[in-house]
Amino acid sequence: MFYAPKPQVWAFYGDAGFGMTMQDLITAVRYDCAVKILLFSNSELGFVKMETEVADLPVYPEATGLLNPDFAAYARACGAEGVRVEHAADTIPAVEAAIASDGPFLIDAIVSPGELTMPPHLTINEAWGFGISKFKEAILGLKGDHSQWQGWRDEFMANIR
Repeated sequence: MFYAPKPQVWAFYGDAGFGMTMQDLITAVRYDCAVKILLFSNSELGFVKMETEVADLPVYPEATGLLNPDFAAYARACGAEGVRVEHAADTIPAVEAAIASDGPFLIDAIVSPGELTMPPHLTINEAWGFGISKFKEAILGLKGDHSQWQGWRDEFMANIR
């Protein structure tokens, strides 16, 4: 009989998308699929936030924020391997561990919620809407909504690194 190693399949998820399909990890464990999941966990509905901004609406963190579990612990509870990466220096060892694993493996990579989610092609209307959104957020911040200032700080810090 010919022996062929199981192919590795890599899936890249955001935390919101993974949250909607996380039950599939149990299927991967059941059928011993060598799926490797790199999960970008920013505790935010990033595309919904971006859609809100380009529609010239201010961001409301209570509507787009997520309260995430430790997804690596979830993977282990399902019978897969999982690691949580909170520092960039731990990324390469986590990827190497996933590659070396024969079964399902999840990397829960904690990333900044301030990273701007951008569509592949930005239109003038989207840029205008984004600018108006930021103006409205500033007005809300001046009126005492501190979550708006925190959002601006997170975006600034994420984009100067």
